[in-house]
Amino acid sequence: MMLRPQDTPTRETKCLSGIWHFAFDAEDRDQAEGWFTQLLPECAEMAVPASYQDLSTDPAVRDHVGPVWYQREVRIPRGWAEDRVVIHFESATHTATVWVDDVEVANHVGGYLPFEADITDHVRAGEKCQLTVRVDNRLSFQTIPPGIVVDSPEGPKQKYWHDFFNYAGIHRDVWLCSRPTSHVEDVTITTDLNGDDGIVSWTVLSRNSDSLTTQVTIFDAEGNEVANGIGASATTSIPSVHLWQPGQGYLYEAEISLLNGERVVDSYRQAIGVRTVRVDGNRLLVNGEPVHLTGFGMHEDHQTIGKAHNDALMLRDAACLE
Repeated sequence: MMLRPQDTPTRETKCLSGIWHFAFDAEDRDQAEGWFTQLLPECAEMAVPASYQDLSTDPAVRDHVGPVWYQREVRIPRGWAEDRVVIHFESATHTATVWVDDVEVANHVGGYLPFEADITDHVRAGEKCQLTVRVDNRLSFQTIPPGIVVDSPEGPKQKYWHDFFNYAGIHRDVWLCSRPTSHVEDVTITTDLNGDDGIVSWTVLSRNSDSLTTQVTIFDAEGNEVANGIGASATTSIPSVHLWQPGQGYLYEAEISLLNGERVVDSYRQAIGVRTVRVDGNRLLVNGEPVHLTGFGMHEDHQTIGKAHNDALMLRDAACLE
């Protein structure tokens, strides 16, 4: 269960992307020597987000197989004293272990999904902590993509059977997030049609909310309220709904709130497109109409930054695809 970090009247985010301290561990001695308990030895500077392989002219950097380490100092905003504090990684390829000071708070396998950890018990509002991340690019038959590590006279080498380079590193933004003690934890929204009306159903999971009321309010693209409902699991309808369709991706916005009387304890907003999708034989039907899909597997693979996300390059790619 995980929601994308978001600034709302009850939540705040602090982006930790930028220049971090960085070190290679060619001999895989890092954890035995307790690198997470100290400043990284012989560290360089590294951009986050970015693949690390192309930010140097040294072939040994590009060909490195094994762990690398990232580290930076983080100050917890002093206004977060009453909130839960969460560290959120959008992507780290392929395995990652995270420490706050000398406490391990997260261990994640998989370079293409986000992960996070509640670090409230290990930090204090207004004070600094040391954030250390160990990222390992070694492939196996259990990783995505699969591969193996083979020994060679020059050291370990990756062997894989896919047609793209095994870029690695922290590939997406890193966020420090605050959440109320009672908060929305996960939201599932489904849509259907009933004539001209859109049917919106939801299930909201929340924490420490037994005495609170869950309310969902739906706004159209102009910000007008068009529907609402009460309950952690409920359904409402949008009269004369504006459908989401291929090439015309109209979006409503659902505001999910936890209420104590009239006081908003937590709120989260989620974009939704009202449509139906089903398969009929070999046809894909969207809103009852057949849709023909064509495309290709596009990889983020850019000069210098490798697989890292970049807003400018994303817009450029989208323009080239139009």
